Order: sequence, then C-alpha cells, then structure tokens
Amino acid sequence: MKNTTANFSKPGIVLLLIGIFGILNAIGDTVTLILAITQSFEGKAFFSFFFQVFADKGLFLIAMPLTLFCNILFLVFMFGRKLFLFQMFFFASCIIALVHVLVNLFALYPLTIFDIMVNAGFSPLITSLISPTLGLLKATYPVFLVTGILGCMGLLVVCFIYFKRSKRIAAWFGLNSTV
Repeated sequence: MKNTTANFSKPGIVLLLIGIFGILNAIGDTVTLILAITQSFEGKAFFSFFFQVFADKGLFLIAMPLTLFCNILFLVFMFGRKLFLFQMFFFASCIIALVHVLVNLFALYPLTIFDIMVNAGFSPLITSLISPTLGLLKATYPVFLVTGILGCMGLLVVCFIYFKRSKRIAAWFGLNSTV
C-alpha cells in the first residue's frame, strides 16, 4: 500500500486561505489600533465613524487587541504545526469577533448599519446609493443579520468538522504518519 502522506505535505487551499485571511485580519487590526490610539492621543475625533458603528470605545479597545492576539497566535501555531493550539486560537479569534459584532448590534439596535452610514456621512457615493432604498434595506436588515450570524456559526462548525476529519490536516500537523 502506497503511503500518501507525501501528497499532503503542503498545507492545502483551505489552510492557505485561513492563513491569508488571518494575515490580512491581523494587518487590518494592527492598522486600526495604531490609527485609533494615535488619533485619540492627538485629541482628534477617534474614528467618528467607528464610534457610531462600535457602541462602546472600551469594548472596541478590548476586542480588537484580543482578536489581533488570537490571529497572530493561530498563525504561529498553524505554521508551527500545533493543531490543538491552532484550533483553540482560531476559534477564539472568530468567537471574539462574532461576540463583538453581536454586542454592537444589540447596543445600536434601533439603528441599522445603513442609518449609521447615512448619518455619519461615510461616503457621499454610498449614501446616495443607499438613501433611495433605505426603506427596503431597513425591512430586510434583521433577516440579513440573522442569516449572516447563522452563516458564520455554520462556517465555524464546518471548519471544526474539517479540522477533525481531514487527512490533509492530519498530515500537515503530523498527527498520522500513515495517512
């Protein structure tokens, strides 16, 4: 019987996508935190759009560094081939981000993201596109949120199952020598 472990010696498309998105998220979190901290020290309006989207400045300053920390650690453990620690920090990062979004949605409940964007003057182009359809967007917003949250949770379950059953994951993280 031929040993197929050599076929799975590379991380594979799913792990590469997770790694790429983790790197992009870490870069985005770092830039956002640096800008937020420097602007708050300069006495400027600390991301006026963010303050209208994020309900609480303290929550923002706790959730963003935690997510960044988890992103960096899951990338380190992914490329260090430590499956349990990779999974733990990957799911922690996703759950912290999801809880942060949920807390903000409930805190800002009467408003939708579309109201916030129009009121904040986020972009004249976006507001000119959103304003005519604001009634329809407000009506479908709860369905959009529920579908998005359930989709995210479903994706996490699919990732969990994939991490448990994939031969490529087992070979990449060195769990089996005879995959």
